[in-house]
Parts: sequence; structure tokens; C-alpha cells
Amino acid sequence: MTARRGRLGTLAAMAAALGALFGCAASTPTAVSEGRPCLGLHAPAPQRVVPLELPPTFAAARLAAELPAEVVVKADGSVGEAAMRTAEYGVLAPFAEETLKRGRFSPGTFENNPAAVRLPVRVPIGTPRRPDEAHAVPEIWLYVSGGQSREARWQLRDSVTSVTLVGHVPKLPAPGGSVVVIAPDRQVHTLLTIPASDAPQEIRQTVPAGKVFAGAGQYRVEIRGAGSSALALASARFTVADDFHGAVINACEPLVLSRKTGPGN
Repeated sequence: MTARRGRLGTLAAMAAALGALFGCAASTPTAVSEGRPCLGLHAPAPQRVVPLELPPTFAAARLAAELPAEVVVKADGSVGEAAMRTAEYGVLAPFAEETLKRGRFSPGTFENNPAAVRLPVRVPIGTPRRPDEAHAVPEIWLYVSGGQSREARWQLRDSVTSVTLVGHVPKLPAPGGSVVVIAPDRQVHTLLTIPASDAPQEIRQTVPAGKVFAGAGQYRVEIRGAGSSALALASARFTVADDFHGAVINACEPLVLSRKTGPGN
């Protein structure tokens, strides 16, 4: 309770400052046939996930966004880590993350075995000025492509040979950008080159991964602009485990939370 009050106190302080300016899987899982992505995955479902109410200063400014995030639901249904998948609307990110951490989900299974699952989520925070005022932000996601081995589908070391990338880039100035992987040893690998464009671009492509995901650990995937700064516009995480017991599986379908009514929302 003390820790939660501390987090909310921090959020309230941020609001005041802005207002001045404006588990565990089975050791021998049952195999299923090769096929489409997410075959065999029964993803966790939200039982109660209510977007956090914004402070009065945020609500008065009509700050709002549908933020791409990710959440790990453990094999027992408890919530693990939660993080944003976009660099935009950073001031609203803590509210989206806290919303997911407070949420309750049903446990997921993979190939009829309890499994920890990482879900892409879009969290609606605040109320837009107009119903049609939807601003698409950069986002990226990845999951294991269909047709790979059982070990690859569980994202185990020395098994993942390709991944499917799904993302959105609203605008990318010259000379373009790329999708890169930062491995646990901090080595950076390029998975996809993105051309410059003044128009939004949708990414949906299965790409070879080679030995990029060979080692166990947590990988970070980013959309980066080109140039010396190479800032990350969006990111996602991908876990490679030593065995089935420690696996965390990236779901292939996003979870969209409904927008709730009420003060600040």
C-alpha cells in the first residue's frame, strides 16, 4: 500500500508540474502441428483493466492518447512487467503502465500448458477533444513466425530462425530508418531497413533472424531513425529462454482496452 501511494504521489507531482506549463510452464509441453502464428496459444484475457483516472490538470488540458504498451501476464495470471512501446506522450506513460500493473487477467496457455505471455496492448488514457481525434503513434511488435519448430514457438535459445515484425511509422524523414535488435550482450543487429516517407507506413513482414536470437535473455527491438542520433521511435521486448520452464511467449494479436467514462477519462 505504501509503495502504491508513493507511485501515485509521483504521478500527482508530475501533473502539478505539467499544469504549470499547460510463472511457470510445463517442462515437457505437448506439441501441436505446424501452421499459422499463435496456433496453440490461448492468450490471457482482461478480467478488470480500468484506465487510470487523470489528475485535474491533465483532464483540463484534454490530454489523451491510445498508448501502445506491453504487459507480461505470468502463468498464474499475475501481472509481471509493463512498459510503453512508443516514445511519444511520455508524460502519459506512467498512467498507462500503472493501469496495466493494477489490472487482472485470466492465465494464458500455450499448447495446453500454463505459459507466461507478453501481450501488445493499446491503453486509452484521457479523452480526445473530438471523437475522431485519433493520433497514431509509432509502434513495433514481433512474434515467432509460423512453420518453425516447437522450441522456436516457445522462444527457446538456438531455435528462432525468423520473426514477424508488425508496426506503424507515421512519418520518417530522409534518409529513413531501420528496425534493430539490441541483444543481451548489447550487440546491435539490423532486421529491416525502412525507407524515408512523408506518408504513414505499415510494417508487416517476416524476416530472417539468423543467429540474432541464439542466446537466452531479454532482447529489445526498436524502430530507429537514421543519422548520428538514431533515436528510438518505438520499442518492444522479446524473451529467449533456456528451457520451457522460463519461457515468455510474445502473442501475435494485440489486446485493445475499452475506454471508460468518468472524471479525467
